[in-house]
Amino acid sequence: MKTEWHSARDAYSQVAYYIALVSGKTTMKSTFAFLLFLLAGGTQRLPRIIGVSLAKELIFSARVVDGNEAKSIGLINHVVEQNEAGDAAYRRALALAREFLPQGPVAMRVAKLAINQGMEVDMLTGLAIEEACYAQTIPTKDRIEGLLAFKEKRPPRYKGE
Repeated sequence: MKTEWHSARDAYSQVAYYIALVSGKTTMKSTFAFLLFLLAGGTQRLPRIIGVSLAKELIFSARVVDGNEAKSIGLINHVVEQNEAGDAAYRRALALAREFLPQGPVAMRVAKLAINQGMEVDMLTGLAIEEACYAQTIPTKDRIEGLLAFKEKRPPRYKGE
């Protein structure tokens, strides 16, 4: 899947999908999550995120987890206080997207691929995937631009080439 972000708004859906954001008052009812886990691969994904023991505890107990606890156990990345407009998580996702936008799109694409594929295999295979992904960046114009920008002490101007 090719990731092209032309604005922070374009990136929002990708950020929201890959990085969990919730309001501090959000609760995640494990009963609903239990059904979702069974139907959507959660019994395989959750242990990889928070560990086997804690995943079993949450799934078996159907315990309610608030945003702060979800962050403390590594289930989500950020907790934000809700604002009057009710869009605090959306605004935080936009801020993260703005941090991602200046990065090289080719490097971002292969990093995403290396992470996603590497998490499905053992470490040695994951490192081989990473090496193969990095090799894809070697002949790119973006790599040369990044090196030149660093040498010239200026921000890079990546084009995704």
